[in-house]
Amino acid sequence: MNIPQSSAVILFMTNQEGIGVVALGAGTPPPQSPELQQSGILALLDNILRRREAFFSEIFEGTNLHVRIRQFLFAIVTLSAIYGLTMGATALSVGWDRGGQQMLSSAIKVPLLYLLTLLVCYPVLFIILVLMGSKLSFVQTLALILLALTFNAVLL
Repeated sequence: MNIPQSSAVILFMTNQEGIGVVALGAGTPPPQSPELQQSGILALLDNILRRREAFFSEIFEGTNLHVRIRQFLFAIVTLSAIYGLTMGATALSVGWDRGGQQMLSSAIKVPLLYLLTLLVCYPVLFIILVLMGSKLSFVQTLALILLALTFNAVLL
């Protein structure tokens, strides 16, 4: 069955219990931009949420790796520090002095723990990937892991 992409086709099927509706086509997909937006952290986060496949292709091709690694690290530190601030805000119920100190220490601890965990676990992960036959370079694998951590930080 040849259906043009610009048309919407809905197939109605009936049975003894009622009517079932199956949609076969819903018009043309939104246009895909070949390049990712480059400006600002909000554009980076929007692109991570909407166009992860473009980041994957960039990483696998090896383009813009150092720029992307810096952007991912900045986003991870910023977003996890905000998460630490909100976690530390629960100490405000004790008082402003202790609450402020707890917010500040949590805003420092959460990004540090996040990145120190990466520092400890990444070399072993890379060695295991190489032993399993991965053809990605050290920097490509780092960018891929940082993309996943950035996505995780966005969800926090």
